[in-house]
Amino acid sequence: MRDGAYNMQLPSSRALLHKLASELIEGLFAHVLAEVAMDVANHARLANQEMHEPALLQRECRFTELAVEHAQANFHNDDVIRMCVRMAEIAPGRRSEFLLRAGSICVRTGRPKLAESYLLQAEGDSRTEANRLGELGVLYKGLGRTEESRLAFERSIDLHRTSGDDRARARVQLNLAGLIMHIGRHDEGLALMQESLALARATGDRGLEGVCLANIGMAQHDVGEVAVAARMYEAALAVHRDSGNLREEGVVAGYQAILEQETGHLGKAEFQMLEALKIHEQTGNRRMALVMLGNIANVQRLTGNFDRSAELYRQALDLAREVGERTIEGTLLSHAAALAEDTGDRTRAAQLNQQALAIARETDNRRGQGAILNALAHLATLGENYVEAESLFQSALEILRQTRYRMFEGVACCDYSLMLIKTGRIDEAREQWTKGAAILREIGELHELGRKRATHEQACAGAGIEPFD
Repeated sequence: MRDGAYNMQLPSSRALLHKLASELIEGLFAHVLAEVAMDVANHARLANQEMHEPALLQRECRFTELAVEHAQANFHNDDVIRMCVRMAEIAPGRRSEFLLRAGSICVRTGRPKLAESYLLQAEGDSRTEANRLGELGVLYKGLGRTEESRLAFERSIDLHRTSGDDRARARVQLNLAGLIMHIGRHDEGLALMQESLALARATGDRGLEGVCLANIGMAQHDVGEVAVAARMYEAALAVHRDSGNLREEGVVAGYQAILEQETGHLGKAEFQMLEALKIHEQTGNRRMALVMLGNIANVQRLTGNFDRSAELYRQALDLAREVGERTIEGTLLSHAAALAEDTGDRTRAAQLNQQALAIARETDNRRGQGAILNALAHLATLGENYVEAESLFQSALEILRQTRYRMFEGVACCDYSLMLIKTGRIDEAREQWTKGAAILREIGELHELGRKRATHEQACAGAGIEPFD
């Protein structure tokens, strides 16, 4: 009935009603204007379709921008993107600004095709160009387009340095540091992260300071500095809670959960991962949501819940492919391969690892290559293909040592020891086991060490020798 009455009005009368509604809503809800800004703007838009008044267009612009801020603060990402695109159409001289903003939200919420479309249209002045290139760098990194990502980051940094915008430069440098570590240049990446942290503190950017602390923690974690990583995560979490940055709080909580997993506290780890997943879903952080699904799948696999683990890997892989996260897709495939091995399907495990290795090479993920080569070497050992296994172990260990991937170096040494036991090279086997166990013990990987020790003791019993420790 209401729609029928509305449609019976002349277009000019409807326009007047919309104009009046826009003004009345503003007056009646002045105390909560941000919450109703979208309605105020929408009525102004509908009125102006007939009236064509500059004042109504200005009104729509003003309240749409207010609505964008409110929607973004409350993680209503679909509304933010839609309204930014509208602002790009109607706001004089601000098209690039709002396309850049829409593209940035698309990057962070896992919409790569839309993100690239908006960002490629957002060309503007040097400041806009620097920010646009920085966002393209993040997008291309996730898509596995490593060289394009590096070039975009470096051009962005140069523009920010020229303009003297140290705060923006620090943020892009931090992203470049992550890319550099991804291709195996750990020390160079860590130095860039520390420089970004200094710039964040110098410019008073508390949010960026927290992100830098978390990233440095993750970098230290990767090389086995577990105590340092734990301190960095605690410091980052305190900063994010103090500044009310829920999105980044969820990211750090996920990092802390990994530490719990690696030290054998699987129940606590899963609880923290589930809490982090809730935050990622609330804030629309699809990239970290799929990472967390994969991490929960890992815990389920380690506790023997294989069916649940397989379902979570499927969900995470579907999401990774939907949002175009090629690097994470490769990692998930390698984890699904480990599940296949645990359930006795070595053929499937080898197939999945080969798929994962192809993606790791495509995306220049050197650390991933090392870990996957070791998994393939271990499978070759189980299949008694010892010549192939030794070649793969040596390739894996070379990469893992070059990239300082301490956890997987320890795992690879233990796995290599198993092959050496099976081929009767006991002294060499003892040397590799001692190295690997020492690394895993040093970095607190107690659960993984326990798993490797069980396999080691079984192999020693089969060879008629005493365990090495």
